[in-house]
Amino acid sequence: MTAKAEHQVEYQKVHVLGDNGAINTPEQIFMVESHGEDEISLIDLYLVLDRHKKSMAMIIAAVLLMGVFYAMSKPRVFNYSLSAQIGKVYVATAQGSVLEPIEPVEMVLSKITETYIPIVVSEYVAQNPDASVPEIKARIPKGSDIIILESRAPEGEQLQSTMMQQVLDKVVKSHRPYMDIMKSQFITQLNKAQLRLTELESPVTLRAKMVSFEAALLSSNIKKNKLADPLLIKVKKQVYKTKIQAHRNRLAFLQDESSYFSTELKRLGQLDKLLEQQITGLSSDIEQALKNRTVSADSVDNPSMAMTALLLNNQLQTDRRRLNDLQERLYIKQKNLREKLMNDIKNNTRSIEYEKTLVEDLKNSLSKLGVDDRNSLLELNSGISEKQAAIEKFKLSRQLQIDRQQQIVKDISLKLSGLQATEALSEPLKSIGPVGPGKKLIVMVSLVLGVFIAVFFAFGREFMLKVKQKSVKTEVEPET
Repeated sequence: MTAKAEHQVEYQKVHVLGDNGAINTPEQIFMVESHGEDEISLIDLYLVLDRHKKSMAMIIAAVLLMGVFYAMSKPRVFNYSLSAQIGKVYVATAQGSVLEPIEPVEMVLSKITETYIPIVVSEYVAQNPDASVPEIKARIPKGSDIIILESRAPEGEQLQSTMMQQVLDKVVKSHRPYMDIMKSQFITQLNKAQLRLTELESPVTLRAKMVSFEAALLSSNIKKNKLADPLLIKVKKQVYKTKIQAHRNRLAFLQDESSYFSTELKRLGQLDKLLEQQITGLSSDIEQALKNRTVSADSVDNPSMAMTALLLNNQLQTDRRRLNDLQERLYIKQKNLREKLMNDIKNNTRSIEYEKTLVEDLKNSLSKLGVDDRNSLLELNSGISEKQAAIEKFKLSRQLQIDRQQQIVKDISLKLSGLQATEALSEPLKSIGPVGPGKKLIVMVSLVLGVFIAVFFAFGREFMLKVKQKSVKTEVEPET
């Protein structure tokens, strides 16, 4: 394959000057077209390379030797990695409590790359200004909650492991408060649940509950025995009979009292009539005394008549006071006594009716005492059965509560053990083999690089020679 260069037209200015003596001779410019056509072929390229083969060989050998020396002297570099598991805590959701990372893994990665790694590096640089700083990278494997810190260093180097551990320590420190709070909550819940379980399982608690049940059952049995005891039945009947007799006696007393009240009421009526008669007679006497005093007043000059008038006046005053007393007794005191007596009669009547009712009730109670006792006995038997069933139900309920509380303690313990703190999965790990380009690859790359430099040098050298030749030719032509 040949490469043809395009025709190049070079225009040169040719200054034609007249004789030295000519005046006002115009400058003449001729455009001279020069045709230059160079054909480049593989043969030409080979010839160029052949002319500079020694220089090329020296360059290739030098670059290759440098590559071999670099490959032999270059220390083996290994990849060091530190994997960290992001801690998990329980988060309340609509479906219940589920384990979720303390922080989203992407946020942790951002903190590591943007904050923690720069902080650790700056602290190291501040302490070692002239030392080289290893590069630390962080990544997240797809679909996982693991952060992997990576760095490359020669075998036996510990700096990168220390710095990666420092970065991880900062992550752990930032997550520790969340974990401590969650653990504290679960420990508190666990202690309360265990205390409740101990209380349920305690024989003292069981005995305290059973005492109340047993006391109620014993009370029912005692009542049952009382109802079934013939002697007690006889005593109860006698009690009723005694009460009936007592109320009968009370009724008889009230009836006698009623008769007394009736008699007293009649006496009050008779006393009213007597008082009315006395008032009528006394009023007549007072009227007569007034008439007599009028007559005596006409003959008051007579001493004996004056004394008589004085006596009549005193008697008149006495009669008036007596009349007032009789009227007060008739119209006030007698009415008060009558009202009091009527109230007593009403109370007596009510008491009589009440006592009659009590006597009838007691008679009925006595007549149905046996039926009531049988019904009470049936109720007590039913109550005893219910109390016995309640005791069995309590025992079963207590066992269910114990089982449920044991399950609660177990669930809290599982949740507590299920909490995962942010931590390293292992110590910093070294890759099995060295990483980076191997010695053979370095030698091959240096060989290719040497060939490239040698070829570039050959063509560059050839180009410079041609430029030099052309410059010389150009300088010679004007002189000609």
